[in-house]
Amino acid sequence: MTALSSSLGAVTSGEGVPYSHALAQEPDPVTLRTGIALLQDIPAEHQLLAFKNLILNNGGTWTVPENPVAHQPVLYEAQYGGVSAIASDPSELPRNWIRAALNTLSALEPIT
Repeated sequence: MTALSSSLGAVTSGEGVPYSHALAQEPDPVTLRTGIALLQDIPAEHQLLAFKNLILNNGGTWTVPENPVAHQPVLYEAQYGGVSAIASDPSELPRNWIRAALNTLSALEPIT
């Protein structure tokens, strides 16, 4: 179990800090790989809460309100490990972040 996965239970969907903000940071390959692995190991129906907790407990930006339906239409954004994800439906944020993180990793890795 990683330090990231051990901290997932600290903030739940109705409790805790509604917003966490970290200054813009350079993408870190280790952080990205760990976040990707963690989210991919979680069933899709639980990924949004896991992604939120990952961000709130480890730094990043979480701007999704507790009741997103009251704020539609809108684009939601979340940032973790120097990589941002945007979606019109909050449940799409983890999948979009994984895709963006994989693209970032491929750009960071040297071409052989």
